[in-house]
Amino acid sequence: MHLVQAGAAGAGDGHKSPRTYKNEKRGVGGMNRTYRVVWNGASGVWQAVSELAASYTKRGAVGSANGGANVGAESVPALGRSHRRHAVASAAMTLGLSLGIASPLTHAADVLLIGTGGAGGGDGGNGSISGGSGGADFFLPGVGGAGGVPAPTQTIATSSNGSGLLPTYDYVGIGGGAGGGDGGNLGGIHGGTGGAGALTLTWGGLNVGNTLLIGGAGGGGGSGGAGNTRGGNGGAGGSGTLTASTGAVITVGSQLYLGGLGGIGGNCGCSGNGGAGGAGVLNLGDLSTLILVGAGFTINGNGTLNIGNATANGTIAGTILGLAGPINNAGTINFNQSDAAYTFSTGIAGTGTVTQNGSGITYLTGTNTYSGGTTINAGLLSFSNGGNLGTGSITLNGGGLQWAAGDTTDISGRLNALGANGGTFDTNGNNVTMASALSGAGGLTKIGAGTLSLANANSYTGVTTISGGVLALTGAGSIAGSSGLVNNGVLDIAGMASGATIRALSGAGVVTLGSQTLTIASGGGASGGTFSGTISGVGGIALGGGVQTLSGVNTYAGATTINAGTLSLTGAGSIASSSGLINNGTLDIAGTTGGATVRTLTGTGTVALGGQTLTVSNAGGAFSGIFSGVIGGSGGLALNGGKLTLSGVNTYTGATTIQAGTLALAGAGRLGADTGVTLAATGATLDLSAGASQSVGHLSGVAGSLVALGANTLTLTDNTSQTFSGSLTGTGGLVKQGTGTLTLNGLSSGFAGTTTVAGGTLAVGDAANASAVLGGNVLVNAPGTLMGHGTVSGNVTNSGMVAPGGSIGTLTVGGNYAQAASGTLWIEVSPTDASQLRAGGAAALGGTLAVAFTPGTYSARQYTVLSAANGVTGRFANVTTTTTAAGANLGTLQSSVTYGAGDVALTLSAASPTQAVVVAPVNTSIYTALGTTALLQAQGANATLLERLANVQQGLETSKDVWIKVNGTRNRVGGTDSAPGFQTHAYGFLAGADGQIGTATVGAAGGYTHTSVGENGTGSSGDIDTLRLALYGNQSVGAVNLSATLGYGLDFLSQKRSFGSFGTAEGDHIGHEFTAATQASLPMQAGGFVLTPQAGLRYAYVRANGFGESGANGQNLHVDADSARSLQPYVGMTLDKAFGDAVRPVNVQLRVGYAHEVLSGGRVALVQSQDGTVFAAPGTDLPRSFLTTGASVSLLASKATTVALGVDAVLNTGHVSAQSAYVRVNHLF
Repeated sequence: MHLVQAGAAGAGDGHKSPRTYKNEKRGVGGMNRTYRVVWNGASGVWQAVSELAASYTKRGAVGSANGGANVGAESVPALGRSHRRHAVASAAMTLGLSLGIASPLTHAADVLLIGTGGAGGGDGGNGSISGGSGGADFFLPGVGGAGGVPAPTQTIATSSNGSGLLPTYDYVGIGGGAGGGDGGNLGGIHGGTGGAGALTLTWGGLNVGNTLLIGGAGGGGGSGGAGNTRGGNGGAGGSGTLTASTGAVITVGSQLYLGGLGGIGGNCGCSGNGGAGGAGVLNLGDLSTLILVGAGFTINGNGTLNIGNATANGTIAGTILGLAGPINNAGTINFNQSDAAYTFSTGIAGTGTVTQNGSGITYLTGTNTYSGGTTINAGLLSFSNGGNLGTGSITLNGGGLQWAAGDTTDISGRLNALGANGGTFDTNGNNVTMASALSGAGGLTKIGAGTLSLANANSYTGVTTISGGVLALTGAGSIAGSSGLVNNGVLDIAGMASGATIRALSGAGVVTLGSQTLTIASGGGASGGTFSGTISGVGGIALGGGVQTLSGVNTYAGATTINAGTLSLTGAGSIASSSGLINNGTLDIAGTTGGATVRTLTGTGTVALGGQTLTVSNAGGAFSGIFSGVIGGSGGLALNGGKLTLSGVNTYTGATTIQAGTLALAGAGRLGADTGVTLAATGATLDLSAGASQSVGHLSGVAGSLVALGANTLTLTDNTSQTFSGSLTGTGGLVKQGTGTLTLNGLSSGFAGTTTVAGGTLAVGDAANASAVLGGNVLVNAPGTLMGHGTVSGNVTNSGMVAPGGSIGTLTVGGNYAQAASGTLWIEVSPTDASQLRAGGAAALGGTLAVAFTPGTYSARQYTVLSAANGVTGRFANVTTTTTAAGANLGTLQSSVTYGAGDVALTLSAASPTQAVVVAPVNTSIYTALGTTALLQAQGANATLLERLANVQQGLETSKDVWIKVNGTRNRVGGTDSAPGFQTHAYGFLAGADGQIGTATVGAAGGYTHTSVGENGTGSSGDIDTLRLALYGNQSVGAVNLSATLGYGLDFLSQKRSFGSFGTAEGDHIGHEFTAATQASLPMQAGGFVLTPQAGLRYAYVRANGFGESGANGQNLHVDADSARSLQPYVGMTLDKAFGDAVRPVNVQLRVGYAHEVLSGGRVALVQSQDGTVFAAPGTDLPRSFLTTGASVSLLASKATTVALGVDAVLNTGHVSAQSAYVRVNHLF
């Protein structure tokens, strides 16, 4: 039997009676031969006949008929009518051969047709009418046949193991054809369209011994009946689709055609046109196989081969085996698979196209000559040479190319514009250069190892993404039109002729500059680009606008230029290796974790510090080192070398630190008004000489540092105390404001300006730096104070206070000393020495002489308090003598001031030469206040433990229990006639664990408390940090609970006694606590209440070690050890009431108690002044009575956990009051 097309073409004609038919060859069908199933009247059988073999000669008989005959399942043609062709049955017909199959396929046939043919067009009739002396011709056109009916999709399926029977057909056609009717003298009617056909194989198979045609052929055009008549056009062939999936196998023995060819036009008269061929689609789905046993494979222009599911990407594409020669492709081959690696080794020829749609990688390894072009919409096409990709153009729109190992083919000349979805290039370890420019709206993505070099000026506008390997720009290479660069690989511009430009930079990769400059044109716009990778090389970077963020540690050595926009450093972001920063935009370091470093700073832009510090490591060099912009924020500025000149008005408020080099102000340049300036190393310099006067918070510096004022004034405004050991130069001024102390310990003899003390204290040389010199004159205005052990080279005019030494010492004035009526000369006197003002010029006196006696034992003697080389004029209007203890006096010693020609002396005289007077220290009660506080807290720890043991109904009958109590307390202890009271604020915790040993409960506890102590009226203060350990236990004797505790605490104590501008006496020491207590309690049920009376005895002992003070010169004391004891018998009562239920019980407790101190309440410590005199330093007494009350509520947070909230108070019945709140958590095991 012959080849049957994909559904036979319709073959019905119009009939003329009588008519004689003979078979004629109409033309040559080429490879795409079309066959019809026709009735062989002589043999009485149906058979396949070539469409090209049928033709006929028209007779002039009168008549016409519809194209096509209705044939039943058992019928034969009508008697007396010979048939050239018959239509394949439509969906309304039934053929015994099952050719228009609406029922399941049979496997017995050797011809398989899927999709019916269209009926042929009717022939045009010719006839004549005779009458009279002539005749007239007439024409009756035939009626066109109906179109073919699409067949239902057929499915051949076997079991998944492929064990089902694979049918074998000689010929298979899928998709119907259609023929056109012949034309009469005037015309024929066009043939109908062939019906569609579809076949799906699932885990099944199809064996075609000869030829498989997918897509019906177009019908032939009808022939004209005469020279001026036209035959009908052939109908279009029906489409055919064959789908193989899930392991299906297709075997073809001779030829495979995808897409039917168009029909041939008629050959007589005005012939009809041939019909269009039907589209043919072969879907090789997952795990399917196409076996061509030496067969040929042709894809016509309307044919499509889908490898992998055509509608949804498969995972493992189908396989083609056994093809003789290449696929002759005039249509389309689609790779739809998502396989990680799929190799297609079959050659592809022809004029068709190849398209990659799947997300997988397709390896094209054949020698391909197709010319229709390659399109990659997804995934990758891998090739080993340019011939693998045919000869046409290449379009990338979401997919990409992969070079095989060892291949470096430049395919850039064949690339069309990048589609909107961009293109991917996988160099796969190779070094590939693309010489032609890339264009298009899409982006470029570089993946895989190896290098992709772009050597031309590319114009594509999408994003450039480097996900692997190196993207190199060489020569004139450019990606400036790209909307941004996402670099997670390497961008290498070292081979550029003149640097490179990108719009924005993001990612975490590497940029290799070489000696080139990378220009970031727009920095990602307002939203910014963030790059966390590394930029390296000897080149630089430049920013042209937008916001560019760098969060990596960059190592490039070239310049950083901000022409516009913001360069933001975040995290560990760094450009410290850059040779310098030219900032005409904004440098933002607010987001860094530890500030940022630049080598030098120039430009007119802005530096946004946030709370960070900008360090300039080596200003100047190849750059000007002049920054005329603004540095702002709460952070600071540090200079580590070179010379940095600021000519803008800066607003930052953080510290200015000069580690090395010179920080200069020029023109109207200003430092931040609140900044504190620190010159941290020898040679560090602050140079104001070319600028204007400055106001800063404070000034500090080490020996060898320098402040060059020029003719300008430096004003110090804040209240901190600082030391400047460097030098001042210039003719300008220094103004000290604020309440703090500025100590000048350096040699500033080269300073010729005026120093004004308008507030706080200026000390020229402390006791350890008596060689300190301040040049120029000093003007002291109230409330300012001048003090120190050094020398003022010029004159001193005092309208405030001058206190030589500050502690006992000598202040030297090189010039004259003049004291106005509002001025005070403050002299400190000890039993052995006194402060002194020594003037090299004259002294003009007025105002007040204030004499302060430090603690010690005094006897009659004379002290020189002022000397003047050029004489003393005037007198102090007032002389005051004070002791450092309230109410103390010199007793029988009489003080007087005597004026000599060149000095002033203070004389102490007594009635008896052996008579002595003791002057006591002040504010010493803080020592006993700390000891008393520690003692009260030790008793509080006793009370906490005994309270826990008072009532076994609280849960102590369980075998294991852990607990913690967190509390805050405020105490007030009243003063006595001899000492002030104090208040304390404490917070801390006590935690423990206990369990049963027999019938006894035993446990251990530990805790920590911090306490701050403030004394009333004296300004003295102290702190205690205590660590505690304790053991405790309980034993029931009948209804009585007997409890006891034993504990130890380690105290870390510190205290301060302030003497204003003359210093603060401070000391730290350690103390020890020892505690013990016992208690008896009797829980009693009373209705729904539990009433528990308690009685017990608490004991505590505290001993604080001796120590020496520092910080207040003559006021410093040595303090002996301090011991304190407390013994308190007490009684108490608690009332408990349970609420709620057994699942969520709530307990409320009210309590009241009273304790009484039975040991001595007097408190006193021994102290020793610097001359060895020992003093008793009394403090306020221990409180005697403690009336306490409290309440708490406890809740069951879980089955084993109880949470209690409580408040307690010590009622102020005399000398003491307190309030506390706590949270206690118990957990039972």
